[in-house]
Amino acid sequence: ELPAALNYPQRLCLIANLIGSVMSDGLLEPAEHELVDRFRTALEIGEEEYDRLFQVILTRNQVAVLADEDDPDEEALALFAAALIAVTECDNERHVREVAYLNRVIDHPDLMSAAKAELDSVGVSGLLSGLPGPLHEAQRKCLLTNALSVAMVDGELEIPEQELIEQLRAAMGVPMLYYETALRALLVKNNLSVLS
Repeated sequence: ELPAALNYPQRLCLIANLIGSVMSDGLLEPAEHELVDRFRTALEIGEEEYDRLFQVILTRNQVAVLADEDDPDEEALALFAAALIAVTECDNERHVREVAYLNRVIDHPDLMSAAKAELDSVGVSGLLSGLPGPLHEAQRKCLLTNALSVAMVDGELEIPEQELIEQLRAAMGVPMLYYETALRALLVKNNLSVLS
């Protein structure tokens, strides 16, 4: 019944949001994975397309990779917070949804304040010159994916946001292929207009 009622972009948007919803607590329980897979099958979404969406959303939600026991000063978390703050400020319009996203993803008010102060001190160019810093590949991808997500949370991916995210990608050495995959997956997830 579901596939007949929904076109393919609608089905992709639905499954992407279902994946994001069940992973919102940072965990994916076996029963949740089974439920999402049953929806994938019912929605007639191929495994390859599903896997791309799943991997990007999983990468976005794995903020725990930033808490590294080899990084006792939490430099990775501070870079992550500063980069996301920079994305929210680059279009000179800090949307309430962007602030809510930051507060949800970075649940450390002191860290947010310190990251904001550091960003104000060194500026975006100083932030970019400090990348990749101590970030390993999984942390870089998590940062980039969250930068795209926070930029899209207000419903628009503005040119200044796109430009800053590209600069972050280049500074961290994240492959363009990953960037394009993440961008496509998050556009699918955030394009709720297909459901109207």
